[in-house]
Amino acid sequence: MSTTAQVEGYKNFEDCDECGFVARKPPDQPATNPLTNPLHAAIDIADGQRSLGRRLDELLEEPLAWRVSKALRSIRLAQAKNVERCETLIAELTREHLGHSEASAPTRSTLPAKEGMA
Repeated sequence: MSTTAQVEGYKNFEDCDECGFVARKPPDQPATNPLTNPLHAAIDIADGQRSLGRRLDELLEEPLAWRVSKALRSIRLAQAKNVERCETLIAELTREHLGHSEASAPTRSTLPAKEGMA
């Protein structure tokens, strides 16, 4: 029976019956957080989009060159569309989340009322 030892990427058999290169262990992949909620992520993104929109509005109030002003207005329009998309996504994820919550919740069975009880 041979015993092995790892020596700088090589498998070293002490009794010299076999020798070969062994690749190093691949780095561990970052663990995905099972607690990450896509709804919370969408809300965070929407908040960031709204914040950026407010900042663009502030910049558009300042006296700027025509070309800069035009570019900022087009960026602001795209930003407003992004906020709308985020809100739509949040609504869809909320419906989906509520649907899963209702599906996983135990259903209550209604018992027939006893005679004389209302």
